[in-house]
Amino acid sequence: MAIKNHGVNAKTELIDTFNAGIDVYIRSAKVFLGEEHWNKLSKKDQKAWRKKFKTVTLGLLYGLGINSLATRLDTTPEEADRITKAMFNMYPELDEYIKYQQQYPLEHDGYINTFFGDKLKVEEWKYYKAATNAKEKKGQEARIKRLGVNLPIQGQVRPSIIVI
Repeated sequence: MAIKNHGVNAKTELIDTFNAGIDVYIRSAKVFLGEEHWNKLSKKDQKAWRKKFKTVTLGLLYGLGINSLATRLDTTPEEADRITKAMFNMYPELDEYIKYQQQYPLEHDGYINTFFGDKLKVEEWKYYKAATNAKEKKGQEARIKRLGVNLPIQGQVRPSIIVI
């Protein structure tokens, strides 16, 4: 996992944790549940909580919303939101990075920069600009924001992007 400096502070607790060889997902679960509670869990339950935090962390980095996370976690949107907020409290740079990446294509005519330095333009940008009503524009904006988070990490060409 990597969060590159794309307009956010590159010195972060999340990156430091990862670089120190600490399992970020276990650390996150321990902070969320409390060390004492974590230590009382069975190995099976610890594994389940690690999986939850891995799903949330990677899901957020891939642009998933609360409802999609809730489905993947087999929980309520409220619980998914609670876990997400806990992640953002533990790692504020994660929230900062996601917000920055969501806005980037909207402020740069639909362009996104990948970690590999490729400059991509999302095809959805032309639909966003051509939207004739607020509902249509809002839907395209949500898609562009999700791609703004997802594509820099994926960094691969797919049919909806053009490499410049």
